[in-house]
Amino acid sequence: MQSNLRLALSASILLSGAAASAASDPASTPPPGPTPNSGQSATPSADFQPGPGYAPHEDQELDHTRELRGVFINAAVGVEGYTGALAPRIKLGETYGVNIAFRPSKVLGFELAYSGSVNQINTAYYPAAQTNDGADIVRNGGSLIVTLGLTVTEVNPYILAGVAVNQFTVRDGQSVGFKNDTAEAIPVGAGLRAQFGHFISDLRFAYSLPVGQDFAPGVVGQSLLGLNSNNSGRYQVTIGLGAKL
Repeated sequence: MQSNLRLALSASILLSGAAASAASDPASTPPPGPTPNSGQSATPSADFQPGPGYAPHEDQELDHTRELRGVFINAAVGVEGYTGALAPRIKLGETYGVNIAFRPSKVLGFELAYSGSVNQINTAYYPAAQTNDGADIVRNGGSLIVTLGLTVTEVNPYILAGVAVNQFTVRDGQSVGFKNDTAEAIPVGAGLRAQFGHFISDLRFAYSLPVGQDFAPGVVGQSLLGLNSNNSGRYQVTIGLGAKL
């Protein structure tokens, strides 16, 4: 009887030790499952193939060109000169301006712009001209410009065209035939715009075809697409800095 009790006690001790050893073995413990409502979202693997109804989360949608759209303000300075019959008569001068641009898409833009310039009459061409120091011809104008981007990158080449109205005020030079005038123009050109976040820089060349312009002597009228133009023109090279509103 006593031997049977000792045998049963020994078996019980052996079973208890085996159970304790299994509980302490990390290889036998299954890894914990994911914690519900942990606030972390699963990241798709590299070979993830989205289904027809899959839509990425807003944070996953990377669009580094979305800042190209919006409303912008830009100020510019540069040089302005005349071509054709007016090239030898008027010296190269300074130009300045500001514009507000609305870009409804990444490539299409509309600009409402002011620009001005100051130039001097070339006294080497007009020795008899009575001029003083400073600007002889002051131009103030407004224009509506359409721009079309050629790429959708932060460094964006573009072309432009529009319509403009200019007021020419002659301070000196009336003695050789210069006079005040208001005339229209058709500006065309191209540029290179660089945008970094909310800030932009803009290098631009524009050429204006005169329409009904008669402030300077020596020009010959001619028809341009049915418009009253002449054998002269005006060009600008400007650099601008601006920001998104």
